[in-house]
Amino acid sequence: MIYFFTRDFRHRMRFFSSDPVKPPHLKFSKSRIAWEKAKKKLLLLPIRILRQEQAFAHAPAPDDPPPRILHGRRKGKREMRRSFFFFLQRQKSRHYLILGLEALVLPISGLAAFLPGPNIFFYTLAIVMITQWRAARGISRLLKRRGEIEFVFDPHLAAWEKAVAGRNPERCAACLNAAATAHGLGNLEKILRLKLPDAGSRVAPVAGDF
Repeated sequence: MIYFFTRDFRHRMRFFSSDPVKPPHLKFSKSRIAWEKAKKKLLLLPIRILRQEQAFAHAPAPDDPPPRILHGRRKGKREMRRSFFFFLQRQKSRHYLILGLEALVLPISGLAAFLPGPNIFFYTLAIVMITQWRAARGISRLLKRRGEIEFVFDPHLAAWEKAVAGRNPERCAACLNAAATAHGLGNLEKILRLKLPDAGSRVAPVAGDF
């Protein structure tokens, strides 16, 4: 699995992997129908959030090979490692803060069990919390192995970041299309929050960008 660490169109750092979005794997003990409905609700979240949470959750275990992260920032490995470390620290704090708030809401959502039908709100919140908890554990694994991470400069992501800095949507669309084709990535415009000029067609890459 390849990981990517780059800015989105709003200049916020995004972390995602080449793995497409999949519903979380859970072992059902009861109320299977409610769990399945809750998983479908989870998939309605923005794709950029789901891809990032999934990438964190699938972070390599201690015995697995270290992760390989593609980036487009013209920095040395030491600077990239430092930048990624601070990004992970912010994400870790954010995840545990949100989990704490959701833990307060979860018992209240259980009161809906007295209403007719399955308590979809409770199950959906539970699945969101499970997803975030797995992501938080993955962030901790990445932090422990930050010295082993292989950062690889990617010219397609570099062209994208340069276009983002110039705030040129057409050039951004061309660079994004080239990056998506090179790495076999789908929904890249949604992950990086770029509104394409025309949803039915994409701008061809400009010669000399890469």
